[in-house]
Amino acid sequence: LFRPVEGIVACDGRVIVQDLGSTSGAFVNSQQITESVLQHGDVLTLGISNVRVCASSHDSSSVFHCFGDSV
Repeated sequence: LFRPVEGIVACDGRVIVQDLGSTSGAFVNSQQITESVLQHGDVLTLGISNVRVCASSHDSSSVFHCFGDSV
């Protein structure tokens, strides 16, 4: 069975991705992870989708914008 179980959480100005047991795994910059803090320019791969993380600053808070494409 396919179990897509990934979580993305924003906490204290950071964006954290977690793989909570998915069958396809979660990858950041082609490295399989169980948990990772995302940084500007990282490429997050979940299943067949790639998401590039782009950070911008607005009013001293960090905001992440994600742009995705399928592989």
